Amino acid sequence: MEAEQGIPVIWYETSGRIRIAIPAELTAPEAKAALAEFVSFLDELSKLPHADTVSMAEAYNMASDIRKREAH
Repeated sequence: MEAEQGIPVIWYETSGRIRIAIPAELTAPEAKAALAEFVSFLDELSKLPHADTVSMAEAYNMASDIRKREAH
């Protein structure tokens, strides 16, 4: 997923293989809150069955399916 065109971003690359785009207009506390939300999301994904053996895409799809079932 790419950052929206026309919105300046600061790219941060982790020591792993993750590249994060942070909108340049955010304050540090706003960016921290948004990243904390993302980390919480990752925490949810890590609790899925077999999370250590599936890709992020597969885990995301599994979580989406679970949310859809719970909504009905």
